[in-house]
Amino acid sequence: MFIRDLFRGQARSAGTEPVALPPRVPGVWPLDTPLLELAPGDILTIRDCVTGVQIFGASGSGKTSGSLAWLSQAMLRDGWGMLILTTKPGEADQWVRWAEQAGRGSDVVRVRPDGHHHFNFLDYLDQHPDPGARVATNIGDMLMTLAQHSKPKASSTETSTFFAESASQMATQAIHLLRAAGQTLTLPAINRVINGAPNHPLELRDADAEKSVAAGLLRQAERRGSAQLESLCDYWLGQFPNMNERTRGDVISTLTTVLFRFTEQPIADLIASTRRSTFVPELVDQGRVVILDCPVILYQQAGRLFQIAMKHLTQQAILRRPTADTTRPVTIVADEAQNFATHADYIYQATCRDFRGCTIYATQTIDNYKEAVGSDPAVEALLASLVLKMFHANAGRTNEWAEKLIARDWRMMSSESLNQRGDHTNHATFGSSMSEQLHPQILQAEFTRLRSGGSRNGGMVDAIVFQAGRLFRQSGTPILRMAFRQSGF
Repeated sequence: MFIRDLFRGQARSAGTEPVALPPRVPGVWPLDTPLLELAPGDILTIRDCVTGVQIFGASGSGKTSGSLAWLSQAMLRDGWGMLILTTKPGEADQWVRWAEQAGRGSDVVRVRPDGHHHFNFLDYLDQHPDPGARVATNIGDMLMTLAQHSKPKASSTETSTFFAESASQMATQAIHLLRAAGQTLTLPAINRVINGAPNHPLELRDADAEKSVAAGLLRQAERRGSAQLESLCDYWLGQFPNMNERTRGDVISTLTTVLFRFTEQPIADLIASTRRSTFVPELVDQGRVVILDCPVILYQQAGRLFQIAMKHLTQQAILRRPTADTTRPVTIVADEAQNFATHADYIYQATCRDFRGCTIYATQTIDNYKEAVGSDPAVEALLASLVLKMFHANAGRTNEWAEKLIARDWRMMSSESLNQRGDHTNHATFGSSMSEQLHPQILQAEFTRLRSGGSRNGGMVDAIVFQAGRLFRQSGTPILRMAFRQSGF
């Protein structure tokens, strides 16, 4: 037997089908609660899911109707709270159907620009009972995150870090100034402060500087006896106008672009400062299935930034709650996750497990993430934080990466030889031997041969599941070959 035949035989092996488990006693969620039977003796638990899930697969590979559908429906049946981010028109309708099939239709909160739901996120943070949420720096950091993801990636890590710190400081100082002056915290108000401050030291000598928005707010802060007056004057009348002109212009332009996108219709109605919020991130803790029906394809950058903001606030809400067996698991789900991934995700993933927080990200390739988070090390950090990985049919660099990720293992390999003399005796000798050699546990080519569902495959979608630190009983390795049956087949 040749080495290639061993691998070919392995590639042809059939995957196991998952089995949905019966309902259990509601209201408690120990980490070892079973969700799905992946294979006989191999159970997927809450503990497995809260380490993070990454699904890869080419367009049309069946990743959405395969592993994503099965995982999501298991969580719905178990009463999880959910935040759903959308990219394509029709995704929200699909999630509504899944929720109804799981008996969770009444838990759906569908948020869309032309709907009746509103969320004033600045007012939510400004009035939050948790003092940590109200810290101006934290609000500024969120605006900075949005600013970073509204512009092309910086050319270097150093540039990106400096830009992020400058943007966060500018937004934070604007929030401090508005609060010190007793003003309501709104996006248009922050925009007016940033655009209405002196941009050059010479402008401070101009009579019009006394009439600027910043100067007016500083006078109000002085009348109110603000303890921050000295530091506010130092920034808005010192650091800000003396900042490098190009840096200041770039940061102002990016921040005000984000603020402008949130004041454009129809997204403005979702975060209108003049309306009372009808939903908050903490709804997921009550078992609601919040679907953000503002798909990126339709609403583009404004829809994308709104969903990133909601994801960020929901992550923070998850990390603020107490934990016990009665703490309801919450998952954030994003198909086409490259539209929503940020640097903050792997920081969240480092601790969310303790708070029953789960992330399910699905995308085509690892290169999609590089565009989102900006560098190979950042992509590796993100993917390392999503421990449970499911690979569907694919091609290209992602398959190469998966082969290296799953790594090599020792295998007994056979070799055969046939030697024939060229003289008149025509004597031949045959030999065989066995040796232990290091070989990939999965070859790149196997990912190209996985079934992708539809009628040609009888509705079956293949996947290779990899979970570091676990040996599946079915395979005796961290790898499990699975076959998901699509709905309707």
